[in-house]
Amino acid sequence: MINYKTQMENKDDRPVGAFLVIGNFLLVFLGVFCAFGAFISAFEFTVDFALLFALWMATSLFAVLLIYFKQAKALLLLLVMIIILLLWRFHDILEGAKWVFFTVSNDFSNWLFIQVLFIEANATAAQQTLFFLIAGMLLTLPIAIAVYRRRSLLLTVLFTLPLVLFVFVSVYSQPSPLFLVGLLAVYFSLLLRRADYPLPHFLSIFLVIILLGSAFIIVPQRDFARNNSVKAMEHYLRSFALRTGIIKIKPGVGWPAVNGDLWGFDTDYMGISGAGKREVADIDLLEVTVGKAGVFYLKGYSMQRFDGSSWTVNSDESPVPDEPWISVIPTQIAEAYYLLNSDSAINHSSMIISGKGDSTEDIIYKPYYSYTISQYQDSGFYVFFYPEESITVLYDRLTPEAIPGFDLSSYSARVHSRDTYLQIDDSTSAGLRQFAEDAGFDLTGDRAKIVSQVALYFSSFGQYTLSPLIVPEDEDFALYFLQSSRHGYCIHYATAATMLLRALDVPARIAVGFVVSVSHDEVNQPLIITDGNAHAWVEVFFDNTGWLPLEVTPPAGGYSEGGLLSGVQYADAADLPDLSPTEDRFGEDFTDPWDTRGVIEAGMGEVPPGEQYPWRENVLKSAFVALITGLLSLVIRRIVILYLRKRRFMQVNANAAAIDAWCFITKLIGPQRQNHLSKGIKELVYKARFSQHLLTEKERGMVVSYAYVTADGIYEQSNVFKRLVIKYISGL
Repeated sequence: MINYKTQMENKDDRPVGAFLVIGNFLLVFLGVFCAFGAFISAFEFTVDFALLFALWMATSLFAVLLIYFKQAKALLLLLVMIIILLLWRFHDILEGAKWVFFTVSNDFSNWLFIQVLFIEANATAAQQTLFFLIAGMLLTLPIAIAVYRRRSLLLTVLFTLPLVLFVFVSVYSQPSPLFLVGLLAVYFSLLLRRADYPLPHFLSIFLVIILLGSAFIIVPQRDFARNNSVKAMEHYLRSFALRTGIIKIKPGVGWPAVNGDLWGFDTDYMGISGAGKREVADIDLLEVTVGKAGVFYLKGYSMQRFDGSSWTVNSDESPVPDEPWISVIPTQIAEAYYLLNSDSAINHSSMIISGKGDSTEDIIYKPYYSYTISQYQDSGFYVFFYPEESITVLYDRLTPEAIPGFDLSSYSARVHSRDTYLQIDDSTSAGLRQFAEDAGFDLTGDRAKIVSQVALYFSSFGQYTLSPLIVPEDEDFALYFLQSSRHGYCIHYATAATMLLRALDVPARIAVGFVVSVSHDEVNQPLIITDGNAHAWVEVFFDNTGWLPLEVTPPAGGYSEGGLLSGVQYADAADLPDLSPTEDRFGEDFTDPWDTRGVIEAGMGEVPPGEQYPWRENVLKSAFVALITGLLSLVIRRIVILYLRKRRFMQVNANAAAIDAWCFITKLIGPQRQNHLSKGIKELVYKARFSQHLLTEKERGMVVSYAYVTADGIYEQSNVFKRLVIKYISGL
């Protein structure tokens, strides 16, 4: 005997015909395309996206049509076709697979102790495209079943999310946000289909894309920079992994190093490739009193030799030590210019520096362009100049009679040596010169122009972070930083810039000390300098002026543009080529999220210091926009559902209207309480469903009115929270 009641209550209310096919096709295709698109864009695989788009679209449509006409078993036909294609181009697909495994494992090996797979892999663009084509076609099969047959959001997430998780746990890989928006659209569309009266598939997809796209536009692009928004969470996850031993992470040794309660610079060795995350303990190290507001650099020491991964040989202990008068030359030039131009922007002030907790031995911190007035134990009193323009520019303006009497020729000859401040490995030098040429550097200019180009380029290069990963042991740091990782803090930027300058035949070295920011309210007030103020920058040698400082860390690092010293100092900016890193030259562009420009000559300035990236504020902003977007989507969904429900209840076919009203009632009250429904209304609905009887308008009105009254009663009996869930989550 046929159970009419069961047949009626399990009535399939899904859309039929063209809408069903088109809607499920769009969901399946977007799920496959966006999942693999995020993966491919993150790891920058070389594929033919147009070909993948077309063939994945055809495969998705074919899979949906097979299920629509022949049920899910018909997908075996598609599986056979995929296997035939796999066997036909097996070698090419295998080479593409090896390259994918190599790329992903190599990326993860930068920070995890895992083996790099298939090191010998080398796949062409066609082979990579073939692999992703087959992988996408295979993924189409389970997604088609999850979306069409099961209408399961959970299964769809399980099939697609692993590809995206690969991206999110890989520190250096950042997918295109558009693919993530598309994948979220698929998830939300499946969620919307769980309503009593689901929206047409293509309409729900369109609605979700509009909402997510609006959120993407409202929140500035910079707030989606992964390493900025979630770097704190990433740090906690790494710390948890290290404490529990769940996974072995390469954390690096940090910089500077802290041994117990002692803090100090290692003036004989500075590891760069293995530095890893920089930990800031806020240890009080110096007390500084300055008679001028601005940004000031206190040099402690400099390093000469770099072996590709670490700095060795303190400049003061090198075969070419700085004679005491060498460091005074820039100060003498500033003083000479000041005496001849007392009304110019150049001025002088005083600074008192006292030691507190710095255990570094045999080191004295001094501001640039300064004279030592007095020095006693760990305290010093200095008078310094702060010029508006570069010392090289001031030197050129001095008359021969006004130029201080010094001769740098013999010292300059020793500095211009491959054993000292032009020391660099031949292969590294060749690679860096090629990098500069590819980046658009004009290498025909004089030293001032080359230095300015390097400074200008680094001001917007890469992504500043205190949590970079260590560099693989077999990689030269400078090349790896510029071509691959592009993430780091001051010692990474200063090292890469120093070696690039050396490759371009400019004597350079890395300088270490502290950067101090003084506001107008803090003038002549004692300021505590902590380990968070430790900094590294570059020093460049000019034949007429000696060693001059150069800041290359982007403003994103919290080292503010120097006010009076902002802009390019050593050459006219109008004479420099456009050196903004571009996607065409270097793939994915890690643009500085603060979008500021400016290179400062390390020294003095007028503006307050740049602030660290306010990630908390932006995370809250993003969360607020996501919340508003979600609430708005639920409200719009509720309005559309009410409109469609009213249309179904008032449709021309009274029998269909009564059946729709009954389905609404049964879903609203649940299976446990259906025995309490009106028997008379139930008989009318059974008559409409299983007989030839056509309901009258009065009978239709009775069923529809009963549905509304029942719904109102359930709403009134429910608390506020349950009422919101029924209306806006369940869609009833």
